[in-house]
Amino acid sequence: MGGEKGRGGERDRLRLSEEDIDRLNLSIVDELRASGKAFISSTRLHSRVALRFCFVNWRTTSADVEEIIRLLLEIGKQLTANAK
Repeated sequence: MGGEKGRGGERDRLRLSEEDIDRLNLSIVDELRASGKAFISSTRLHSRVALRFCFVNWRTTSADVEEIIRLLLEIGKQLTANAK
């Protein structure tokens, strides 16, 4: 989530456990879906929650992907601001 500081970045700053990060990622997915601006899913990869993008519209552009990433960062920042 940006703000790299050491190897763990935001995780170091917030002192999040792996379980907290998994919950945060699931909350980010839920918030993005609720916004109606994009739909992504989650999956488990090596027992950790990961965000999953799947683009099926052939008109999807790199700008669309960048907008989703921007939204994910914005939502993540809002959710972690509440956790401080």
